[in-house]
Amino acid sequence: MSPEIVEALRAEGALNERQRVEATLVDFQAQLESEKNRQALEVAEEKARLESEGRRQALELEVTRK
Repeated sequence: MSPEIVEALRAEGALNERQRVEATLVDFQAQLESEKNRQALEVAEEKARLESEGRRQALELEVTRK
């Protein structure tokens, strides 16, 4: 095999590896974003639950005082 062919095959292999790594990185970034969104949703739901519980307790206290 000529040196030119060997070099072309090496270059192609390096390009393929780079594309594979980039695709893996894109997948990882998508998973990370999805996890961040899931956690943000959990926090928002818990905050809403706590706010609702606080309002309920305030109403109960108001009723108890009357």
